[in-house]
Amino acid sequence: ILVTAGHEMGYHVQFLDKKGLAIRNGGVFSQLVFSRSRPSGDTVHRMSTTRVHDPTPRDVSFTTPLIPYGKADLLLGVDLLESCRAIDPKHPHRIATPDRTVAVVNTAKTPTILTLMGRDDFDPGQLQQTLEQAIRPGHCFGFNVGDLCERVLDSKQYANIMMLGIAFQKGYLPLKRQTIEQAIRTVIRDQTDRNLRAFNIGRKIVLRPDLFVVELKHEFESARQALRRRLNMIRNRYRGNRGKRLAKQFRVLMKQTFRATHGQRMDDQLLRDVVVRAYDCFVWGGIEYAKRYCHRLVDVFMKDMAQENYAVTRAVVWNLAKVLLIKDELYVAAMVTSPEKYKRDRLRYNVNPALGDKMTYSHYNVPEIELFGRTFRLPPIKTSDWQHRILRNARFLRPLLFPHTRETDFRNWFESVVDRFEPRDRADYQRWLAILCAPEQITGFREVRYPKMEAARRHIERLLATDPTTFQPTNEPGTTPSEDRTISLPVVTTGV
Repeated sequence: ILVTAGHEMGYHVQFLDKKGLAIRNGGVFSQLVFSRSRPSGDTVHRMSTTRVHDPTPRDVSFTTPLIPYGKADLLLGVDLLESCRAIDPKHPHRIATPDRTVAVVNTAKTPTILTLMGRDDFDPGQLQQTLEQAIRPGHCFGFNVGDLCERVLDSKQYANIMMLGIAFQKGYLPLKRQTIEQAIRTVIRDQTDRNLRAFNIGRKIVLRPDLFVVELKHEFESARQALRRRLNMIRNRYRGNRGKRLAKQFRVLMKQTFRATHGQRMDDQLLRDVVVRAYDCFVWGGIEYAKRYCHRLVDVFMKDMAQENYAVTRAVVWNLAKVLLIKDELYVAAMVTSPEKYKRDRLRYNVNPALGDKMTYSHYNVPEIELFGRTFRLPPIKTSDWQHRILRNARFLRPLLFPHTRETDFRNWFESVVDRFEPRDRADYQRWLAILCAPEQITGFREVRYPKMEAARRHIERLLATDPTTFQPTNEPGTTPSEDRTISLPVVTTGV
């Protein structure tokens, strides 16, 4: 949008867009330079963005879209945590300085994977204060745009457009309103009206921020709420007496699981994670599969150390479920037809069945089956929801057509490793923590996942054979010494 609007305004636009990995495994940033040519020559100069009207060219020449160290005029931070990397002198992408940079940042908390696992955390308020100290005094505008978008527009995907509205109204963009709105219509072909509404809401936030106070009752769903919602989902999925019976069995299983924590001060977020993962195991293989997960989890908890804040239990909650939940054709069918997905899609696409709205799904699949010890990959097929609803209940087909032998073997082997958990001292505890965190690396599709699975197995076997007294933990549990997961991530920035 900014590139299109810049061209319309007659600027020379240079643009760098860096792609990142999904689920917060990589930074995504963009760098944008608006400049003008001097009337007497072809030298390109960069412009200040502190004023909308009559911007004056600077005397610094630019030949690339890379913003030099500390030379950005505007920082647009969709993610507060990543925005702070733009002010860190130790990082190569430090583009913000107190003498020239202004900022518009989204203060909504976006937890990282380590935050969700309970191994790391951060305070958005402290990050915002740190950012304000490194920006021009009085020119750091922070607002919880993400949560506001979810409340007003049913989706956080409009946060960046809303931030454009804030930046424009603050006078940080050398662009006309009509030019930006026309660029939105040109670039975004679908839901143009909602994006224009988000842009104007951002402008209104600058004038009347008191009208858009976001007060969330719960930042995270509590364990009690999660259990109640899962029980209702079980009753709705299995109608009648069967649904009531399965819901009761799942409730009893959770009560037995949490009985092991009686007398221990366990945080509610960890208990919620157990409920969610146990329910996922129930969807995959029924109540017996959920018991298989919970009983092993209780055994680990009974051997864990309270002085270590039950770090191993926290790791097993996620990684044991990750190994148990093999994404075969049956489980994928259950996920794409889950009530949670339907509800989320209705909110995302503003579909109201009470008004006669409806949604039609078309799925494109590449099934893989195993017959007589051989694997056959079928051609891509197009399926509908009713076919997936039938497939998700056909668990008898799993050992016949979808055994996924390699994932099943790894699952059984890792369960045996979890059963061997028995720390002798703190050094041995750290070794076991690294062992049980190893499955974090297993991601991707089949061809990508299989090599990672084998690498994780070799890594675990090597750690099991390591003398606890000689074990040296790496920067992050679950990584090999040759891996470096502490590289600074680039910041989500826009400099003009």
